[in-house]
Amino acid sequence: MKREYKVGDKVRIREDLTMYETYNGICAGEGMLKYGGEIAVITKQYSIDRYDLDIDGGGHFWTPEMFDQNYKPESEKYMKTSEFKAELEKLGYMFEDNLVKNKQDVASAYISTICVNKMDTFLGTDTLGGETISDELFSLLTRYAATPIAEREDEKLFNVQIIEGRRGHASWLYRDCDDTVITSSSADNNDSDQQWTLAQIKEYGIDDETVYKRVPVEVE
Repeated sequence: MKREYKVGDKVRIREDLTMYETYNGICAGEGMLKYGGEIAVITKQYSIDRYDLDIDGGGHFWTPEMFDQNYKPESEKYMKTSEFKAELEKLGYMFEDNLVKNKQDVASAYISTICVNKMDTFLGTDTLGGETISDELFSLLTRYAATPIAEREDEKLFNVQIIEGRRGHASWLYRDCDDTVITSSSADNNDSDQQWTLAQIKEYGIDDETVYKRVPVEVE
């Protein structure tokens, strides 16, 4: 089945394009063949199957038939548990205790949280009183099931506080609009700019735990 594309999508150009062969009405010229196997970004869409790419500055029309249909960007390959739950919610489902359930609390699928590529949709068959799996839901299930276990969890976030606060108030660190680390005397710490990953804590030189206290951010 031909994939649908939109502006901003990454695509891989087919390596087997043939010079002067027509792909959905567009002839592959010599100047296009040199990009075979390269990754490009769609910059403009003229119709459902006519695109400009950044790789040639919009110099040629490209069609989906010229793209490797099996290529998936890294961002599409792996899915965080939080992303999975958010996408399920849009479809009217939830994920708990390894089961994907609908609003009636009926299980439609099972996904292992300890083994990759282990899932079962037999719970969604009509014979067991569940519901059939839609293409959209099935695509979501397989993407999450194929995500390595270590890649499923969101990177931990921390609020960082100077242990010796000013005037007895909490002195939280955050980044201003110039990316400069400054402190806030407010006991309130709801600003998203005050959230740091471990990599950022190290990058900004605030990883000395005798000086800076890390407070894990509670994720709902």
